[in-house]
Amino acid sequence: MVPATATDPDRRAAAALAQLVRATADEYLTAARAAARRASVGNVHALRVCTRRLRAALDLCTGSVPRELLRQARRPLRRPFRRAGRLRDLQVAGQVIARHGQASASAAPALAAIARERRRRAPRLHAALGRSRIARIAGRLAAVTTALDARTRRPAAARGTAARMARQLRGLQADVAVAATAATREPAPELLHQARITLKRLRYSLELAAGVPGCAALPEARSLRTLQRRLGEAADLAMAAGLAPASLARGLERERRRAVADALPLLARWQDGGLS
Repeated sequence: MVPATATDPDRRAAAALAQLVRATADEYLTAARAAARRASVGNVHALRVCTRRLRAALDLCTGSVPRELLRQARRPLRRPFRRAGRLRDLQVAGQVIARHGQASASAAPALAAIARERRRRAPRLHAALGRSRIARIAGRLAAVTTALDARTRRPAAARGTAARMARQLRGLQADVAVAATAATREPAPELLHQARITLKRLRYSLELAAGVPGCAALPEARSLRTLQRRLGEAADLAMAAGLAPASLARGLERERRRAVADALPLLARWQDGGLS
């Protein structure tokens, strides 16, 4: 490969983007193999996080890699992500119910039911992470990095890489603004959930893009973590309330409303550009 030069920022951006995809792909494949062996709390959570990071990296390739290559790379990620998501929801709900229902005898049947459902669903995740699927994902991700590597060998092909990444990030910021506006006007659970998901996409993308030449002047991603965490607390409590006995669910719903009340001012401040 011809090395990128300091006078060719787009070429360096393409090289950095290729390395970014390669690193997030390796993280994902490691997490997928671990979750395929054992659907533990840590393994399922790692798979979800690594999938989000990989998706964010692929999104940053928009316009720099043929659309069909990106579509093929994203498609086999969906089923494992969905199945891991349902397991993760059960794991988190169990943790919340156990924490809030320590003095409640009625929590035990709910926790037992959650444990049974986790055991029932774990084989579905294992099936979605078979060797052939993981091998297919690895091959398709390699095709994306090969396409990015090719850009670094042809300076003309790399032209505009940094601008396309910046455009993608602006689009994500616009998505968050729309979702945040909707959630602050009407803090319904589904609107708060959508705001949280768009915040996650933006945060992961900003963190990944921070080390790419041409993307130095990015908004601070760290401030999004606190807001995302507050919205996550509300979502976790809502999920747990849906699986808890009525006596415990009422308390969880009160906690959820308090978490939402804490999150909404932060969401409004983020919209005004004052969150730090």
